[in-house]
Amino acid sequence: AIKGVFRPSTSTAPSNSASYDASDAKSPVDGFKVVGVGFGRTGTYSLGLALNRLGYPTLHTYHLYENSDILEMWTEQVFRPSIISKQISMGRPDFDTILAHGFSAAVDFPIALYYDQLSEKYPDCKFVLTLRQDPEAWYKSWRTMAINIAQTTNIGAGILKLEHVRQLSLYLR
Repeated sequence: AIKGVFRPSTSTAPSNSASYDASDAKSPVDGFKVVGVGFGRTGTYSLGLALNRLGYPTLHTYHLYENSDILEMWTEQVFRPSIISKQISMGRPDFDTILAHGFSAAVDFPIALYYDQLSEKYPDCKFVLTLRQDPEAWYKSWRTMAINIAQTTNIGAGILKLEHVRQLSLYLR
């Protein structure tokens, strides 16, 4: 069951919270306060913006490349082991890596897959499930996004030899 309603943080949201830059979150926090557990393309980015505005610095998949050690953690502890073993695996993400950057909330993949682990480790965390009414419209939107990103990361990873782009291409496999 999804946990109940949360109260806005008493901390001050960044002054530009409508266009909050995830790289601004710096001070470590003691645990996740809110995690969005909806699939990508179900309003997770809008949820992240709203959480930022409420005072919860939020990590969205969109911002992974801005935080190289967070992307490296997902790559080394989740994506790469699954690819090497040729088996689907949840791996062992280090959530403290995210918290060390000052994020008290996170949305979208891959964190949305870890509801059970997060609810056990952070019992006071609230979870928000975002949905899309039309599954076919969701799939079309998600597939278009995934194809566009995969094509871009393949070019960046192969030609430009950019490490963060290579890691993102592993994530999209």
